[in-house]
This record gives sequence, C-alpha cells and structure tokens, in this order.
Amino acid sequence: MNKYDLYIVSNCQAGYIESFIEHYSLQEFFKDFECSGNTGMTKYENINSVLKRNNILKAIYVGDTQKDYESAIKNELPFIWAEYGFGNCDKYYKKIKDISELLNIEI
Repeated sequence: MNKYDLYIVSNCQAGYIESFIEHYSLQEFFKDFECSGNTGMTKYENINSVLKRNNILKAIYVGDTQKDYESAIKNELPFIWAEYGFGNCDKYYKKIKDISELLNIEI
C-alpha cells in the first residue's frame, strides 16, 4: 500500500504520460497527471491545477530542474531535487541521488 498519493506533472507532449504509465504498468501508483501538451499551460499552472483538482492541501514536489524548483516554490511546495535527472538546481529543500531515497525522507 502506498504511504503517499503520487501525481505526475510534466512539460511533455500530450499522450506521453499515458504511454509511460501503460508501458511500465504503473496505473495503480499514480492518482492523476497533467502536462503542457494537454493544457498549453506552464508547469506552475499545471501543478496548481492538479493540486486544486485533487483537493491536495499538503504536498512536496520532486523534480530535476531549476524550472521545477521555481514552479514548486510558486505553489508554496517544498522541492526535492532529483540530482540524477536531466538538469541542475542550486536551491532545494532536500536532494536525492536515487528515487529509492524518497522512502526515507521525512517532511
């Protein structure tokens, strides 16, 4: 059983998240998702939309770029930097070197 609800927000094209989730059989793990390819909105706006749509009052955002950090901060969310990802970030609440480290982070 999941300890936390998981959501995906990405700047990808429409259909990519669905394909990713289906390919890796992750349907049971993610409650909702959004992407700029579906909405034409910024990452900040899409995070905000997912928060509102799912009545989320407390969350953290895990990302791998400075833009992810900025979008999380605009939504007043703590940001965890996945330093194994595609980008760099010089500000973060915590950082991880592997996704499995999320299991040990206390917020």
